Amino acid sequence: LNAGACKAIRERLDTLQDKSQPLRPAQIHFVTFGYDLSPEQEKPWRDCVGTGNYHSAKDKKQLLDIFKQIVDLREDVGHVVPSKKIF
Repeated sequence: LNAGACKAIRERLDTLQDKSQPLRPAQIHFVTFGYDLSPEQEKPWRDCVGTGNYHSAKDKKQLLDIFKQIVDLREDVGHVVPSKKIF
C-alpha cells in the first residue's frame, strides 16, 4: 500500500474502460468482516481507498448490506445477457 499499489491499480483499471464512453475513475473498496484492524493497519487502507470506501461488517447482514451499497449505489454495473442459441 505504501509503495503506490492503489494508484497503480486505479490507473490500470482506468485503461480498461471503453474509450467511446466518458471516463469514470476506478473505485476500490475495502471490507473487513468479523474483525477490526488496529488504527495502524486501518490507516493505509483508508488512505488507499478513501474513507467512504472503507467498510467494516460485524455479521452476515452487515456484509450483505455493504455489498449491496457498493454494487447498487456506487457503481454502474453491466448485466450479462445470455446469448441465444441458433439452431
